[in-house]
Amino acid sequence: MKGEMKKLLLPLIILGCLVVALIVYLVVDIVQKNNLEQELKIKTIEIVDATQVETIRIDSSKDGYITFSFDKDGKVVKADHNGEIFEREDLYYTSIEDLLANFSNLVLVKDLNDPSLVKSTYGLDPANYQVTFTNKDGSQSSLFFGDALSDKTGVYAFTNKTDSVVVAKYFYYENLSQGFENYLNQLAVSLDRLSVSRITFNRTSTNDKIVVKPQQELLASSISKSYYAVIEPIEREPSDRLTSLLDTMLNLQVNSFLPIKTEEYAKYGLDQPEYVFDYELLNGEKIHLILSKEIGGYYYGSISGNPYCFRVFASSLVGLNLPLSELIDFRLLHEYLNTVANVKVKMPEGTFEMEFQTGTSQSLTSDETVIRLDGRDAKVFSAKSGTCYGALLFTSIFNMNISRVDKTAAPVLGTPDASIFVTPMQGVSYSVKLQKVDASGSEYYCFINDAYSGFILDRSVLYRDNGQFLTDYGIWDAYELTKEAITNKDVNGMYDRVDKEKADA
Repeated sequence: MKGEMKKLLLPLIILGCLVVALIVYLVVDIVQKNNLEQELKIKTIEIVDATQVETIRIDSSKDGYITFSFDKDGKVVKADHNGEIFEREDLYYTSIEDLLANFSNLVLVKDLNDPSLVKSTYGLDPANYQVTFTNKDGSQSSLFFGDALSDKTGVYAFTNKTDSVVVAKYFYYENLSQGFENYLNQLAVSLDRLSVSRITFNRTSTNDKIVVKPQQELLASSISKSYYAVIEPIEREPSDRLTSLLDTMLNLQVNSFLPIKTEEYAKYGLDQPEYVFDYELLNGEKIHLILSKEIGGYYYGSISGNPYCFRVFASSLVGLNLPLSELIDFRLLHEYLNTVANVKVKMPEGTFEMEFQTGTSQSLTSDETVIRLDGRDAKVFSAKSGTCYGALLFTSIFNMNISRVDKTAAPVLGTPDASIFVTPMQGVSYSVKLQKVDASGSEYYCFINDAYSGFILDRSVLYRDNGQFLTDYGIWDAYELTKEAITNKDVNGMYDRVDKEKADA
């Protein structure tokens, strides 16, 4: 019997030890949780109920004050920076609303818990920053922030509730020490294109000045118009690059705002800006924007109505430094197959006429598409390149490039050296007449509807044979080639000139 009791005693002792260990573990765990909860409770001090805050005022010993005002939903509605008012649309409002949420509780790194500490030792008497909350019921709460710790782990602070010095999270100091410019909307310009009556872009170093008038919305089927019309220095459509640049400048996203003083403008190229944009709005408002030359991968700029300068990545403003010839469509006549019904051309060598008709597909190979040259089917194609000869001739007429602009010249129209008469699908017919500038015949004055246009064209727009490459032909050489292709096409409507060297062999 005694032997059996001895056998049972060992398991009972082990069981008892396990029970005691479990009790100790549970007690320790409860104590640790209580201590952790107490520690967390100590480390977070509730300052205000964010939903009840009407204003936050930040007073800085160096930079004056900022007051943010909020509506009943906690959304910032305006800011007052040293007496200058900024509306919600001028502000980077998400960061300000985050500021309200973050500062409504003070998160501590350490509670020094020593009322005898001298506040002036920690930059708290007077405080470097004071944050004052005014609630909707008129009650107020305040936070005071002093020096940051050298290791950037915290900032000395106290509240009007505890009045004892604490070490708060470092991010409070980061928020408070940033300039007001960081609270501004990073869209320096935000305009609807249709609210603008005109935009003037001036590159001061070259005196290239472009005046643009925004157009109404276009139908998806309209392919011959741009969203903008250039009205100076010539009436022309913008290039795709200028269109893209204008779209960017109407909604200009900056990299950052900077508190650049007027006496520092020369350092940032703003005393003599390279680029100037003037926006005139339909409501009569005017906006003036300047940009420097590129400096270290940035353009620096300023805009009327905003006391802060800004910088923007140079890579985001493609086209600023392009020549005028790449920003404006320098084609003399800008028409498409679906916009022209008939065109007649008269030159010293002869006269020809083209007729056009496009269907809904607007495809050259469609049976609905008609291209005739002197009544003959000009839808003849190159088997090698796929080029349509009739389209090549059309392009030679309607893609003539202006060589230069000379508005000071005053030529008198005599007998023209070439005449083009255009009948569009819609609208009024018009004429273009070219007359030699001098006896050499290397350039031509251009008259539109018998009035000098200010445009001068190079001889190559009329006479240029690009050989085996079926592009970039002068009008007369394109006509000769198209006529040749119509006469010699095969049963499939294909034609390619025989290579001269092979033919001779």
